Amino acid sequence: MPQASQGAQGLPPASPAGDPQFTGPPAPAPTKGKKTGLIAAIAAVLVAGAGTAAFLLFGGESDEDKVNALAEQMATAINERDTELASSISCDGAPGASSDDVPDGVEASPGAVTVTGDSGTVGLKISWLGKNMELAFEAEKRGDDWCVGDPVE
Repeated sequence: MPQASQGAQGLPPASPAGDPQFTGPPAPAPTKGKKTGLIAAIAAVLVAGAGTAAFLLFGGESDEDKVNALAEQMATAINERDTELASSISCDGAPGASSDDVPDGVEASPGAVTVTGDSGTVGLKISWLGKNMELAFEAEKRGDDWCVGDPVE
């Protein structure tokens, strides 16, 4: 049985009846908006992946990134009353630290950091009893890691 030609409409020739691969006319092309969204999503994943690969291949965190992470850990240690975390990031091991040292209602968040060579400062924003203040602590580089020292006066 001869096949009908659909060439004039830009469609491939119709398959004979009973062909298991023939399921009907071709699906319509996706709309431009959906395709653009998909491309943007894939590009975002690739860019993120490239950034991660560059991070892994060409170095690690900068000292400023590490000190910013230290500020986040300080805030977490205070907010969660986590003396083990406080001790682990303290340059002197935070001897005698107790979760009782932090008054109820104190909220901490990371503040500004500075890095100059192997030293710097770690900022901490404190909120308590409706008042806000900023504190700064010394930061010290030991090997590849950073630790928190005494308050800056």
